[in-house]
Amino acid sequence: MVRIGSSVLLIGGFDGCFVLDSIIKYDLETKKSEILPQKLSEKRENHVSAVLSDRFLVIAGGWNSRISLDDVEVFKIQNSDEKLELARCQVNGKLLMARNRPAGVPI
Repeated sequence: MVRIGSSVLLIGGFDGCFVLDSIIKYDLETKKSEILPQKLSEKRENHVSAVLSDRFLVIAGGWNSRISLDDVEVFKIQNSDEKLELARCQVNGKLLMARNRPAGVPI
């Protein structure tokens, strides 16, 4: 998960039966959650996520229930009228190797 302003994004994961491709936004102030319309390009859990320069959400690696992943997804963060929106960036990023549970360091 990552924090953007007063929101926390829960990205992908495992619901006890299936690996997920959803992004859920939880607002720390209103205590309300919603499933965002944007989906991950691949279902994944055990990935790493980071927010860069308060402008980009980066999601890399993980596990899709069959194999470790080496892809990198990037979304542009758009805040308009108190509403958080994500727009997919056309980035074809790859990790040097597929990674299940890669580590991330907040900067």
